[in-house]
Formats: sequence, C-alpha cells, structure tokens
Amino acid sequence: MNHFIRKTRLPLKFGLIGKPVEHSLSPLMMNTVFNELKINAIYVAFEVDESQFQDAIKGLSALKFSGFNVTIPYKEKIIEFCDSIGKKASIVNAVNTVKIIDGECLKCYNTDVDGVVATFKRRGIDTKGMETLIIGAGGAAKSLIIAFDMLGIKKIFILNRTKTRALMLAKLLQSRIDAKIVILDGEIENIIEEVDIIANATPVGMYPNIHECPLPETFILKDHIVFDVVYNPIETKLLKLARKKGAVAVSGVDML
Repeated sequence: MNHFIRKTRLPLKFGLIGKPVEHSLSPLMMNTVFNELKINAIYVAFEVDESQFQDAIKGLSALKFSGFNVTIPYKEKIIEFCDSIGKKASIVNAVNTVKIIDGECLKCYNTDVDGVVATFKRRGIDTKGMETLIIGAGGAAKSLIIAFDMLGIKKIFILNRTKTRALMLAKLLQSRIDAKIVILDGEIENIIEEVDIIANATPVGMYPNIHECPLPETFILKDHIVFDVVYNPIETKLLKLARKKGAVAVSGVDML
C-alpha cells in the first residue's frame, strides 16, 4: 500500500507569539491571503507565558517554522535572542518580525515603522510640521516616534503612566531624530489644542476590554487626527469618540 501513497508537500509554517493573542486578527488575515494567492502555508497564534518564552522560540525553530511575528509584551524581549537585527529594529529597540534561517538563525526586523508611514501616506495626510501626542512609552511608541519623525512631525509629546519610562524612551531616541520630544507630567489639558495628532500606543481598548479608552472624550477635538495602534476591534472606543467629534479616525489595521 505504501507504494500508492502520494507524497504531499508540507506547508510553510508561520506564527505569532505574545500574550494575549486571542484578540489578534493576524491568523485570519494571513491565512486568507495564503488561500487567495494559493500559497501552501499556514499561520498560527501562540499565547506564551514569559517563563516559557525562550522555550517557545526554540520550539518554533525545532518545528521548522519559516518565521513568526512578535506582539505585546515581547517586542523588546525578543531582541536578546536575535542573531541579526535590521536597522529600524535596532533604532527603536523593538522587533515584530522574525525570519528563521536554517532552523536556528533568527533574523529580526521591525515593520511597524514602515506600516505607520505607509498608513498616513496612503490617506494623503500631510503631517509635515505637525505636533503629536503619543500615549504610551513601550515598543509601539518607539515605532511611532521614528515613523512620525520620518513623516516630518516637528514635536512629539509623550504621556505615560510612569514618567520614568517615558524619560528613558526620550533619552534613547532624541539624539536619533529631528523632532523634539517633550515628556508630559499629566498636564495634557495645556497642550491638547496645540497637537494635531493623537496616537494611542497602548493596549487600552483592545479586545476584550473594548469599552476602555486611553483618553477622556473632552480631550478629543474635531480638528484632531486620531490614530490607534489597536486593531481589534477595528474601531476602538477611542476611534468611535473621534468620529463622534468629527475628527479623522485612523485604525491600526491600516498598518498591517
């Protein structure tokens, strides 16, 4: 009988690691693309505890995955396991895409920066000379800072729960960009009319906590451009409030 068994080519395997991952639309989107383009590949999401992070990476390599994406909270942690790192990933010290070479070598990249730049250019939004407020100071905030600098933003305000982390972020990036970074100490009402763009770089509002919002409605003005890196739901509470106020609302799904 073995003589009649036809060999089938195994699919290429790609994955996503993070915690949580149940909110992610990446498996649906990627597998749909593979199917439409008739690419023999699969994409699977894995929720990984921090204590098992290294084992998870070894497991993906052992199972001959071709590569994987990295989401919160591991975009910075993955760097210590990279064998090589792309220029943008090195600048922002955050990785979201990993290519596995020969089952063991990890080549790491950051595509978030390019995703943000492409999002604003696709929409025809001229950001040169604008000022922006970024909420958050993690890996996503780093990518936004570099992207906004590339887009010609002149001043970037950062609001974060812990001011120390925001100061560390500014120290890391200020010498590498032209835009001026200003750390806020809660005095958002003093600058909200000054900024042109409000960007959420935190997971606040992400599924299943869809009723949460990183900013009170009173701070959203009709002249603002409101960008949310969260893409599940596609329209977060922050974006709903922005549309309600007549502001331009830009979803994080546009980055993908």
